[in-house]
Amino acid sequence: MLRIDDRMGSHHMIAPGQTFTVGRDGDLAFPDNPYLHRQLIHLAFHDRLWWISNVGRRIPVKVFDERTGAVSVLRSGASDVLVADRVVAVFEAGPTVYEIALRLSESPAPPSFEGDPGRVPTAQPRDLNVEQTMLLAAMAEPLLRYPGTGLDRIPSLHAVADRLGWSATKVNRKLDRLCERLADDGVTGLVGSGRGLAANRRTRLVEYALDTRLITADSLRLLRAPGTNRWRSE
Repeated sequence: MLRIDDRMGSHHMIAPGQTFTVGRDGDLAFPDNPYLHRQLIHLAFHDRLWWISNVGRRIPVKVFDERTGAVSVLRSGASDVLVADRVVAVFEAGPTVYEIALRLSESPAPPSFEGDPGRVPTAQPRDLNVEQTMLLAAMAEPLLRYPGTGLDRIPSLHAVADRLGWSATKVNRKLDRLCERLADDGVTGLVGSGRGLAANRRTRLVEYALDTRLITADSLRLLRAPGTNRWRSE
């Protein structure tokens, strides 16, 4: 059996052979948040194991093992086995952070899932233009080029300007506008004032862009080949 607890006073129990969804229109529903996918998390029992799948388009789901502190991130389309008996799934939609506790009473082919019907579209960030993608790719280049690199390796804005061949003024202006635009789309932690916020803003922006796949390793094609003045065309 699997127990799902919304940490707001209600819980659900499901048995092997049953499935369960979490989302705006899920079995566990949060209907008032337009930034939340109609269905984001899908829970199912396969091959004697419980699976958790991210069936949303953009929102990452972080899965915490409460006993060991281990954390994994399920990006869109990813599935994983619930190996631990006490797990917390955490996700963010607009300004709201949700925590769902999962408890196994038994102790990893993802479940098949077809698109969920619905009448109200999910609010989601708009597509980036080319220069916004270039800016994010330059900021996240060490992480995209060398998987496993930490967020502490995000380059300074001066280094980003050199990488792109832009002025510092242009980089700051583009960064301000991109952060404001994403904040309007419900992304938190990007807009504020004061020099102390700048580093946190860059970290938050890169983390969000990678988790939601706004940029991928393919985005590096927009940058110049390292050590040259030649821009990549493909």
